[in-house]
Amino acid sequence: MMHHKFCIIDFKTVIHGSYNWTKTARYNDETIEISPGHGKAEEFSREFMKLKLQGGNLK
Repeated sequence: MMHHKFCIIDFKTVIHGSYNWTKTARYNDETIEISPGHGKAEEFSREFMKLKLQGGNLK
């Protein structure tokens, strides 16, 4: 089961990690990283499309 989340912003920046975007997340041992760059955004976009085409549960 995948716990990793990611957000692609304008194909220029990716926010990714296990961090839940909720008020209580700051009390958990989670990770989050902000990665600038079109190349990184492209990698994550490909992964998103792969998951989408596999019929993954994307909420």
